[in-house]
Amino acid sequence: MVELKLEKSRALTKKAKKIQAGGTGSTQRLKVITLEGTTIYMERGSGSKIYDVDGNEYIDYYLDYGPLINGHAHPHIVKAIKEQVEKGTMYGINNELEIRLCEKLIKHVPCAEMVGFHSTGSEAVHTALRLARAYTGKNKIIKFEGHYHGWFDSVHISSFSPPKGPEEAPEPVLGSPLGQPKSVLQDIMVLPWNNAEVLEKTLKKQAKEVAGIIMEPIELGHGILPKEGYMETVRELSEKYDVVLIFDEVKTMFRVGLGGAQEYLKVIPDLFVCSKAMGGGLPISAFGGKKEIMELITQGKVPAMGTYNANPLSLAGALANIEVLEKDGGKAYKEMYRVGEKLMKGIREIFEELKVKAIAKGLPCQFVTCFTEMSAEEITNYRAWSKAIESAPEKGERFRVELLKRGVFSSYPDWHLSTVHSDSDVEKTLGAVEDSIKEAGLAK
Repeated sequence: MVELKLEKSRALTKKAKKIQAGGTGSTQRLKVITLEGTTIYMERGSGSKIYDVDGNEYIDYYLDYGPLINGHAHPHIVKAIKEQVEKGTMYGINNELEIRLCEKLIKHVPCAEMVGFHSTGSEAVHTALRLARAYTGKNKIIKFEGHYHGWFDSVHISSFSPPKGPEEAPEPVLGSPLGQPKSVLQDIMVLPWNNAEVLEKTLKKQAKEVAGIIMEPIELGHGILPKEGYMETVRELSEKYDVVLIFDEVKTMFRVGLGGAQEYLKVIPDLFVCSKAMGGGLPISAFGGKKEIMELITQGKVPAMGTYNANPLSLAGALANIEVLEKDGGKAYKEMYRVGEKLMKGIREIFEELKVKAIAKGLPCQFVTCFTEMSAEEITNYRAWSKAIESAPEKGERFRVELLKRGVFSSYPDWHLSTVHSDSDVEKTLGAVEDSIKEAGLAK
């Protein structure tokens, strides 16, 4: 039986519970980094590894839920940040770095004709929706069941909640019913994703009210890609009914590739938002798209404000991060996909060898594992995913805990790869996966 030394983390956990709201800086973190009631406190990160205050080392597949595409403390990014700190971290006025990052995004993102910045994905979504409403003069927004667009009241609806209502007509569910006003539901329509027929029927009936359609173009967090032809149909319908199509690429942009999901899928939206892997660990987000929509900001008709918007420290980090990804024609992506494919394939083989009813599905840059009787092919939308992940949550939790004890930090069900994960990391991880399944009593 493997045990971790956690004396310092236990002491910090007790202290945090007394003085910090929720005992953490972000409430979702406690789900992935607790062990027997103790929150594990991290002290430093380097490359693919992260180290806690008690000196334990972990191979990190959490990567702050995706932003650390180039791993921890990448030398090129650290150098850029150090140089910028000496020049100043905030000016509160324009700086040249924001022009340079705009140029990078316009170069790589197919739909980007103009770009703006915020600090978080939630803010960028908020501005994109405001632009869609201002541009069309309509109010309602179509979102999809199980798609997450931030924690703001206007969109934190039917994101992680258990599905409610018929599959073809989901009932909107508030993400935070204690404190979130029910009034936000009147401007949001929730539909099933990967179902073009339902979308077409809805637009045919209510297009005059619909300002925009927002979606995650690839459900990385569920390992689900769009069905063949689905995205093309969505694009055609949005154009036919004069509805702004918004891709929420907070997770996918610069993780799937330099051009995000829209480049990968070859379907171009009107607007996009991104964050996470763009910043490489720095707090920054972007929104952008068609010039005729974005110029509503230039014309002063739609505000896009924020004290920390386009601050030079985050811009410097983001630029350095993208430079690493661009180097040698995107060689880092090829290596990340190779290593990720090796890991995903290896986990599948262990499941099969040990006769474990489980799946590993998604893209090599980010995939999911799930203990379920369902096949990967059956899981094509949030309803199916919810059924799969909720079928044996205790197995997933035992698996996560045993991996953590063996120095593998994975936020079950997600596995995030970075450009610095290695074959050695994969070999150690696969050994931990096999031992964890056996120790958790999951093997037949």
